[in-house]
Amino acid sequence: MSTLPDLPVPADGQQPPFHHLGRPDVGHRWRPVAGIVVLLAGILLVLHGPTALLDNWPHPRRLPILGPMTDTARALAQVALILPVVLAVTRWISGRPVGTLLSVTGRLRWRQLGVSMLIALPTTIIVIATAILLILATRGLPVPPPTTAGSAPAIDLGYLRQLPACLLIIVALAVLQASTEELTCRGFILQTAGGYTRSPWPGIAAQAVAFTLLHGLDGTIWGYAGLTAYALMVGWLTVFTGGIEAAIALHVTWNTTVLVLAGTAIVLTGADPSQRGTMEGATWQVTLAHVLGTAAYTLTVAWLTRRRTRPRPAAPAAALAPVPSS
Repeated sequence: MSTLPDLPVPADGQQPPFHHLGRPDVGHRWRPVAGIVVLLAGILLVLHGPTALLDNWPHPRRLPILGPMTDTARALAQVALILPVVLAVTRWISGRPVGTLLSVTGRLRWRQLGVSMLIALPTTIIVIATAILLILATRGLPVPPPTTAGSAPAIDLGYLRQLPACLLIIVALAVLQASTEELTCRGFILQTAGGYTRSPWPGIAAQAVAFTLLHGLDGTIWGYAGLTAYALMVGWLTVFTGGIEAAIALHVTWNTTVLVLAGTAIVLTGADPSQRGTMEGATWQVTLAHVLGTAAYTLTVAWLTRRRTRPRPAAPAAALAPVPSS
């Protein structure tokens, strides 16, 4: 038997749409505003508090096992620390079950997540391959800088042996980081802003702006355009499917794949970890491939969802047996 509380149902008996799950009851209109204020304060504290402490506290540049991926792991962990903040705000300030952040059923729909993962993986591979081909077609092969004897970057064999463990930690942190961003943006912010309007688009737009700003202010125009387009598409998909499973699947698959490839390349080539690249700093080639891939993914998942939830025709009624005459 499930221990999750039942979701609120409107007076007409119909299940509310996803973007209305954060709509406050009459007399509690202050809850969404207070929730946003506390959430923003918590995000600022989590993102800037540890950074300020670490800047004034001597710590190793490279931690054991993580090696050159230490800074990446630290950045992922910082975002993941927002998770308890958004869950606490949802439960204690918004006054609703945290399961409402996941879907209209109040829980994670594993089938939806699994189907979305099966679509997200080939989509991610195609996007990466397309971005590489676009870069090669417009820029040509990269010319390596001239090297002299003994100037080639040395590969640390210790980190090479620890690479599998390092990537396992990075993948775990990336899953937490991506899920946290989805719960925060496609979950809490979309529902909080969308709870005041009949249309879901104000909520979709609000979470897209928040998602873009969450990636910092030091990116490129192309990078921010790509992040905004991505957030708008998966925000719409979240409302259409009634949950954040499809958004989590694509976000997790993209982040883990890119970080595994980047981490492997950094360890094998001795490249500068700060040059691994980010979506907010993406070039137009990467942005174009990513936006097209996200659009294809969104349409595919939406089509499958509509097909799976389409009402089936009723079975033909059985022939009535003749009524014996009295």
